[in-house]
Amino acid sequence: MIEKIRENKIWQYTFFTAIILGLCTHLPIMLSDIPNHDGLASIYFDQNMIMSGRWFLSVACGFSSYYSLPWLIGLLAILILAVTAVVLTEVLEINKVSGGVMIAGILVTFPVLTSTFAYVFTMDGYMLAVLLSVLAVYLVDKGKAGFLWGGIALAFSMGIYQAYLPIAILLCLYKVVLI
Repeated sequence: MIEKIRENKIWQYTFFTAIILGLCTHLPIMLSDIPNHDGLASIYFDQNMIMSGRWFLSVACGFSSYYSLPWLIGLLAILILAVTAVVLTEVLEINKVSGGVMIAGILVTFPVLTSTFAYVFTMDGYMLAVLLSVLAVYLVDKGKAGFLWGGIALAFSMGIYQAYLPIAILLCLYKVVLI
């Protein structure tokens, strides 16, 4: 697998473009925790949101910290977005480095995902939900039992935050149109 990463220039450029542009875009919020209406009450928040249908959010945010640490959670979120950009290039069957760079740039600077960085205490979990949503489509498309693994990935994505279901739906529609 590592050899495949070394050989695939699209993956490398996509990953590092997402990291660089993500840091350039989100560094101000990562270096200065400017709390919003939820942030003031969430300096420490265990993310126990089972009643809202977010049964996996506590686990997803537990990889970093339940404390509001913008630099740590921000770096983890950008790394997750970089991996998401790479998986997205595979789902969209991008064959050029410039396409991968554009996918990375659009993903890390898209206003909806950028506004998620205002919610420092959950941003790593929400970015993991985006990754799992894109990964679900990739698994369904590539694997023999992909529908099973894709369904599991989508279930975990929905267990974090249900708003990212449209990403999977639109990617599935895109794949159907390509057939």
